[in-house]
Amino acid sequence: MASELKVPEDDDRTLELLWVSVSMNKRQIVEGSLYHSPEPIYRTEELITQIEKDVEWISREFCSSLIILAGDLNKIQDQTIIESTGIIAHVTYARE
Repeated sequence: MASELKVPEDDDRTLELLWVSVSMNKRQIVEGSLYHSPEPIYRTEELITQIEKDVEWISREFCSSLIILAGDLNKIQDQTIIESTGIIAHVTYARE
């Protein structure tokens, strides 16, 4: 069963970031789906800060859950997300 996860009220809806909670084999998984445009309408730092806040909140509220962030980061370096959230990277790049 999956449902959209309502993160705290300071969540910026202009960011293309959606968190979903999924229960699977008695384990809770929280997955973030992200699209970061190559030419965003927001400052990239705002997105990084929001991801960091969300991961912190999810870690507190769902302390035993697996957190997955997937999507298209475009110009954001993986290391930036790793350093701000502490999540481990497993990256696959699309072939051109």
